[in-house]
Amino acid sequence: MCDLRGGVVLATINIKGQSTLIAFLLALLLIALILIPTYYLLLSYSKPSVKVSNFALIAKNQINGGSVSIFYYDAPGKDKGNITLLLFSGNGNFTLTSVYTIYNGSIINITKEVEAIIIKPTGNVPIGTLPQPLIYNFTTESTISTTINNRNVLISVWQSILILQIEAYNQTIFVTLYPNETALS
Repeated sequence: MCDLRGGVVLATINIKGQSTLIAFLLALLLIALILIPTYYLLLSYSKPSVKVSNFALIAKNQINGGSVSIFYYDAPGKDKGNITLLLFSGNGNFTLTSVYTIYNGSIINITKEVEAIIIKPTGNVPIGTLPQPLIYNFTTESTISTTINNRNVLISVWQSILILQIEAYNQTIFVTLYPNETALS
């Protein structure tokens, strides 16, 4: 009877050893399949922040229907002599540095003629010349006198395409403005 009892005890110890081995193998498998890949995943989370962002693309997306909305108002009416760039939602991180127009196939710089303004019910309040942040509206005369090939020429800017040079996030982007439409970069 002692042998039988001893055999039962040995069998219990042997089963207990097998269950301990199985638990150890499951723990090892858990570490190998779940914890180690999770560790490498957590280590790679900092890698996207190391990549260089394309700030020019970010600025273009914000102008093309994003957070910076520029409208080229060029309609006949009370202010027929002026062309106005209206900013419905401006951004101080964007700076208008230059304005160009196309005249007889040439791109003409009209930056000196453009002025930043604040539109009030009592009238426009001038702020200053360019460069200015894109928190103001901008205006210019519809006919500009400039020098082309050492000749003074009157350029009609009314109903013509404007090209804006905008600096944002240390990048320079160019924006095309068609009359009575929003900006496209």
